[in-house]
Amino acid sequence: MQCKENRDVPTLRSIERDPWLRGYTSFMPVLAVPGGNETVEHFKLPTRTNAPRMGRHSVRRALEGSPEEVVDRIELLVSELVTNSVTHADLDPGQEVELTLAVQPGAIRIEVADPGKPFRWTAGDGRGEEGRWGLLLTDKLADRWGVVQQQRGKTVWFEVDV
Repeated sequence: MQCKENRDVPTLRSIERDPWLRGYTSFMPVLAVPGGNETVEHFKLPTRTNAPRMGRHSVRRALEGSPEEVVDRIELLVSELVTNSVTHADLDPGQEVELTLAVQPGAIRIEVADPGKPFRWTAGDGRGEEGRWGLLLTDKLADRWGVVQQQRGKTVWFEVDV
């Protein structure tokens, strides 16, 4: 399957002018999957404290025109998962957090991947502890979610029905 670039999205030049998106180490525009009903967008975020804000802004722009309640939920969960990657994955400054957004018929899927250390989570982990709400919120607000451990790193994904 081949992908083609969708020219209706911001160009790298417009991103450089956008103060919310400054600091991206790289950017890939929206990709349309030919013959399919899915649109995929990839972002690579720096391992800096502004990465969650950049992730929130990216999904808000990508989902423009979607129901506000859905965008708000996704924006919150993206912020939490990117924060987890930047804070807990023991990433080196040159490494990146990958954010993928896929708009599918009936659902929006988000993946946050990092090359950092793996982890295990069970319901109740960190409940009530300050700064430990990311996966608990994901468990409560996403319609489906999971973790894929990889040889190097992991991907935390979630889906929200639309």
